[in-house]
Amino acid sequence: MVARCVMTMLQIPLDEPLESALRRQAAAEGKSLEDWAAEAMKRLAAPAGSKDWIDEFLESARNRPGNTHGWKWKREELYER
Repeated sequence: MVARCVMTMLQIPLDEPLESALRRQAAAEGKSLEDWAAEAMKRLAAPAGSKDWIDEFLESARNRPGNTHGWKWKREELYER
């Protein structure tokens, strides 16, 4: 059995400021507005809790850079207990 995926075109009216803001967000993630919106709709349509916790962690880590306030790890401290 071969699964087939049928793509549907969807047009959504947006005011210009909203469209610009969405395009900037998509560009910041390296995606077209169309691809970005399709991924967002897939996430919204997915059952609650279906996203893997590792994906959530990685997404969070990418979007929220840490701040060590200039502190650096030292090799000796890694082995201290």
